Amino acid sequence: MDYSNSDDVSVEDIVQIPWQELSDDALEGVIQAHLISELADHTVENFDVNAQMENVKAGLVHGDWILVFDGVAQSCRLFRTRDFAQMMKEQGKVMK
Repeated sequence: MDYSNSDDVSVEDIVQIPWQELSDDALEGVIQAHLISELADHTVENFDVNAQMENVKAGLVHGDWILVFDGVAQSCRLFRTRDFAQMMKEQGKVMK
């Protein structure tokens, strides 16, 4: 799911969370939820969940993805760093 274009997401309601502070199980759950939402948005054949989970984990390590807590939805979400930065820019905020 591409939250960067979502009107219901405000950076005022979001807190960035260091992904390293989550337990392995919690991080895996957040990544799985993200991938499931991605699958719901697209028709995907031969989707390797384990490979995609590893790709997202590697992206977190390299800073391509960030983990945030959405206070409105009361849930964690993953954003591509560039999408989140763009969303912040559009809402007049600066990414730290």
